[in-house]
Amino acid sequence: MSLRGKEKNSLAVCLAKPRFRRPFYLAKALDAEMPECIRLYKTILGFHWHYVGKPLAITRTLAHPPKEWRSTPMVMSRIFKILISTFTSLILCSHVIGVAGDVTIPKRVISLAPSYDETLIELGLKDKIVGVTTSSDYLEELKSVERVGLYMKPNIEKIVSLHPDLVFATSFIGEKSAVEKLTALGIKVIVIEMEKTDDIFTLIKQLGDIFGIKKRSEETLAKMNDMIGQTKRKTERLSRPRVYVETGYDPLFTCGKGSFIHDLIEIAGGINIAGEINQPFPRISSEFILSKDPEVIILPYMGRDFGKETLKKRSGWKNISAVKAGRIYDDLDSHVITIPTPRLILYGLPELLKRIHPEIIKESE
Repeated sequence: MSLRGKEKNSLAVCLAKPRFRRPFYLAKALDAEMPECIRLYKTILGFHWHYVGKPLAITRTLAHPPKEWRSTPMVMSRIFKILISTFTSLILCSHVIGVAGDVTIPKRVISLAPSYDETLIELGLKDKIVGVTTSSDYLEELKSVERVGLYMKPNIEKIVSLHPDLVFATSFIGEKSAVEKLTALGIKVIVIEMEKTDDIFTLIKQLGDIFGIKKRSEETLAKMNDMIGQTKRKTERLSRPRVYVETGYDPLFTCGKGSFIHDLIEIAGGINIAGEINQPFPRISSEFILSKDPEVIILPYMGRDFGKETLKKRSGWKNISAVKAGRIYDDLDSHVITIPTPRLILYGLPELLKRIHPEIIKESE
């Protein structure tokens, strides 16, 4: 894969050590294309870094540069510095995340998002959780666990008082400040982007490595892959109805390309009406929905006053195919299909399938 424009010029390894509030560049790549290199942003235990997808590719390129790169001592000096910096940063990150060489397994974990909570529970790590936000109040398994503030505003003092070995946070703007403060205090923080279905698989693999439960994580991944495979086989010969999942009302929001809900719709044999919008959760207009004429509408609102009867009263919506056919579903718990965890696939996917292709359920009865 080739890099273009700003990507080519900004490929770098960045670290933000606890004693620094702002990341610093450990190395900056040459202003030339690096074959087979991809940019992957991650924040791991307080270390913010840009990493190349195939480290051997970049180090090989730097160790044996093209002839035109060797023309001046300055260029060769720059190559040498990048090579040393790249190896140094990879070794540091490897040690910090506890995957290669660090055998210390966290015993006291704080989770600042339900996506982590559900995944930790699914992997049998509930007893390690010592703090969660109020967004996880719906989880019976965590009723007795200490609350450390709101999802949008975690309580730093409370978190510190619980003496965590590790904190799981999100890239949500409300948590960025908390991540910076905790990192500055020397507390290890992991931030993992959770947008696509593939990100759920990545998280499970990483948790398996961090907590030394590779067998359990592999079993969970196998169950998830099996569920996806079964669902695809059931729908491969069926027609694909147009589906609209409303993730927000007033203003209207839905799931676009790159979101895990979009992935679920596709797997369950539907066509996401916002599938061409290259944003995970885009804001849309009523006119857009009317023009797409969805055949199935999903409203995961947990009993709020935005159900099917309210939807029918929206201006012009009575002419939508889903409304005419009575295919509006407001009986899906939002926690089942709006939180990226193993449960999304193991329990949410079958529920979504029932609503997109109810004929499959009737045939099996």
